[in-house]
Amino acid sequence: MVFLFITLVGGAVVAIEANLERTHSHQWLLETGIPKVYFFSFLIPLFIFGTIGASDLYFRDAGELGMASFYLGVAHPTGFPFFLLVSKGLSLLPFGSVFFRQNSLSFVSMALCIGIATLLARRWCTNPKVLWLFLPLFALSSALVWSQGCATEVYAISCLWLLMNVAVFQEAYLYDSLRLFVLGFFLLGLGFSLHITAPFEASVFAIPLFFRFLKRSKSLRLRALLLALFAVLFGLLSTTYMLVLASKDMPVAFWHVSNLDDFFKHIFAQRIFTSFQHEIGVPSWLHLVQRARDFLSLVKDPLLLFVVFFLAGLVAIGKRDRWVASAFAMTIIADILFAIVINPMGMRENQTNLAFSIFLAILCGVGVEELAGLFQSKKARTLFFGLSGMLLVSRISLGGIFFSDESPRPIAEDLLMSVPSGAVIFTSSDDLSASLGALRGVEGQRPDVFSFVLGFVQDREYLGRQIAWHCVGPDCDEIKRELEEAFDRKPLSSGILGISRRRSVFVEPGYGEVDRVLRSYSSPSFPAYEVLNAPSEESKFQKRARTAMDSALRYTFDGDGLTMSYCASFLRTLGVHLYELGFFDDAVVMTTKALKLAPDDIKARYNLGEIMCARGMQEEGSALLRQVLEKDLTNERARKALERCR
Repeated sequence: MVFLFITLVGGAVVAIEANLERTHSHQWLLETGIPKVYFFSFLIPLFIFGTIGASDLYFRDAGELGMASFYLGVAHPTGFPFFLLVSKGLSLLPFGSVFFRQNSLSFVSMALCIGIATLLARRWCTNPKVLWLFLPLFALSSALVWSQGCATEVYAISCLWLLMNVAVFQEAYLYDSLRLFVLGFFLLGLGFSLHITAPFEASVFAIPLFFRFLKRSKSLRLRALLLALFAVLFGLLSTTYMLVLASKDMPVAFWHVSNLDDFFKHIFAQRIFTSFQHEIGVPSWLHLVQRARDFLSLVKDPLLLFVVFFLAGLVAIGKRDRWVASAFAMTIIADILFAIVINPMGMRENQTNLAFSIFLAILCGVGVEELAGLFQSKKARTLFFGLSGMLLVSRISLGGIFFSDESPRPIAEDLLMSVPSGAVIFTSSDDLSASLGALRGVEGQRPDVFSFVLGFVQDREYLGRQIAWHCVGPDCDEIKRELEEAFDRKPLSSGILGISRRRSVFVEPGYGEVDRVLRSYSSPSFPAYEVLNAPSEESKFQKRARTAMDSALRYTFDGDGLTMSYCASFLRTLGVHLYELGFFDDAVVMTTKALKLAPDDIKARYNLGEIMCARGMQEEGSALLRQVLEKDLTNERARKALERCR
């Protein structure tokens, strides 16, 4: 009731303020001056993303987000309710597969990001000539724009929300409009229904502009501060209610919330505090340096190519309004700091730097027009535009940044179709867990098979929801009882062995200690081992491991980066088992193939180096371990292994 009362009061205050503040009410929209040609900044990128984007189920979080939106369930923290609601609406469209419709949200969001970015840049160009063409090219020169604009993910729509916030705050500042500031702060609060970077970076952009507005409007200071506070609070509470609206007791999801308090914790406290409590910040200066190096390695190519355009754009905006220029600079710095200091996944989750790419494109777009103004003759400007365009096209066409439309469906479907009725599949990776969940939950494939995520199986509520949702046979109560007894205060490996005595069990490798205990009972196959009800000989494990390797490699013929990365992870794990069993030659073959499939896989490089050292090949092993340390300064295991290898 308290939340409801505060929400109603906040809504009333915002509504009253909308009536009180009439100055420049719609003028900022009317005066933007949008030539028809600027629609190309949206339509052309939309056509490109729709043409080459993911046409089916995709890797990473796509399966889980698609499943959660299809049932209006709960995704991983922070829940992303706005994303789920919009994605659900698109999934009802009468064309394409369900997964393609969900992917189309990212197509549209990223295209709108580029369109709004063009309009933001247009504000600071006195006489733009080809901004509508150059800014999209700058944006498309970023690999993140391709990866996040072509498949189901929450980052594209989060960046779109951020740009909408930036546009509102910028116009509010330029027109001294308290009404627009209130709207901006409400959108900022509502941004918590998306990725946390959206409200965080929107607040950073707003700070200098709102501070300047307060200095210029002394009589409105108290009212402006109170209204801003109420607007943010109203947006936050609306976010919570959106999560309630977007949530059902959806058993196929990994996450479950049962009341408003749980919703609030899921969307705010759990993600920001509980999940991050041991990971916010960096544990040492060495980790900080490593993350900074990782960030620079990601952005150095576009930054070095476009640094002149970037600086020219920042200077151009600064000449017209230093407060807006400082807001852009602070937001870019905030995005960098979030990735380096706050993000618990480090630079492995470089999607959070999507805003950096778009803001870089905005400043570069302004910079191109500013630099073109330095040339007096039309021929010189034309030559400048031509050379700049060639640079951008070369970066896009030769930079290896195009999106690759690949799907985990073949791997997940082949596993589902190969297991007998009543089988139980335990998964460890996000890719296979989400893919199996999406294929079974959305498309209804193999309702006679059970799949569970290893990290959740000791939670009785999770088991109950999964069984209640999927079980269609007469043995629902039996399988539930088997699982509860198997995992009741027992290690995961013991529970899995107990179930394997009653029915067929398949386990995706990835849990180190579980894999080692189950190894003597395992019959290696791709992508999940079959768990036997009795130990098998090590020589049989070796033979079956070779067959599993061949099976994994078959998927890489038509696959690309993510498919190869997934198969490489499997081969790397298989290589560890063969190494620990003493089959060094096979371990070298497995790990070498894994490294060939995924050259940037640090773990595979480390494993191969350690195996080489164990075989007495110190020179080769030391070289590999030094390469690991060159890429990862914080890898203590590699440092100790290198000392032992000498």
